[in-house]
Amino acid sequence: MIKSCEVSCIIPYAGAVKYIPEAVGSAVAQNFGEVIIVNDGFDPAQLAAFVRAPGIRIVNLPKSVGCPNARNLGIKSCHTAYVVLLDHDDLLCAGYFQAMSSWLEENQLRCAAATLRYIGESSRRVGAIVSRDGDFFMPSGFLAEAKLLAEVGYFPDSYSDDLFFFRAIRQATRLTTCPDAGVLYRIHPQAESSRNTKAWWAFNQLLPYYDKGSHTLPELNAIAREFSRNGTIPPGMESRLRGEQSAAVRFLSRSAYACWLNRDFPGIARYSSKLLRHMPELVRLAKKKWSRTELPLTTSGPRR
Repeated sequence: MIKSCEVSCIIPYAGAVKYIPEAVGSAVAQNFGEVIIVNDGFDPAQLAAFVRAPGIRIVNLPKSVGCPNARNLGIKSCHTAYVVLLDHDDLLCAGYFQAMSSWLEENQLRCAAATLRYIGESSRRVGAIVSRDGDFFMPSGFLAEAKLLAEVGYFPDSYSDDLFFFRAIRQATRLTTCPDAGVLYRIHPQAESSRNTKAWWAFNQLLPYYDKGSHTLPELNAIAREFSRNGTIPPGMESRLRGEQSAAVRFLSRSAYACWLNRDFPGIARYSSKLLRHMPELVRLAKKKWSRTELPLTTSGPRR
């Protein structure tokens, strides 16, 4: 069985001063060998409380390189055999590591994902499971051999970097979700997933161009950013970038649910009234997200 001292927890920091103490505390409580905070170009003073804390190491970057690159730098700087990933506003639940360690040993795995549940401002008010899709995985709570992450080439510098990362993981080894290893996934207006919803949606709509080899990831990233900022659609991509209301629905529904978790009833009313304008799309997305009644624990093995 893996020992906690054999694990480093990597936390890329993107300025969430309000949430980082709780995130780091949840990692320290697991008794990992080391907690590495990668400061992605923010004022080092924001992390002053952790400078002399035992078991915590801070890597200060002079300028922002983006979350995927910051996470990669943290992974490459560790000296342990295993790595746990954690976003700076999420939390590892009590008993997380014990459950993950047992799961990997019992199933003879090189890695595993955690079961995520939503939280808002308060980590004491826990909401629904983030997704019941058996092919849905997120970095927070993912535990793996450090050498496996090197084998798959780490996270690409791109929108939907986790999609490409977990695609590579599934090509290399069996990927499963541990049912008893909990992570609390925080939703709030400042989260990157809330701020970049439209660009994220556009990028995912354009993925077939990458899969066919006609466009590179940097090219699609640039197109998605331009579409998000100015609504610009390059010639020939009009059909792919239709139906952008789904991006608005995702943002509004996440914001409404965050208000519910925070018991912000005026906020619930505000976002819900806007969602009523997109009811057909909301119903479609809800059916897609919650079509399964049970969370699958495993996915298929290596895909060649």
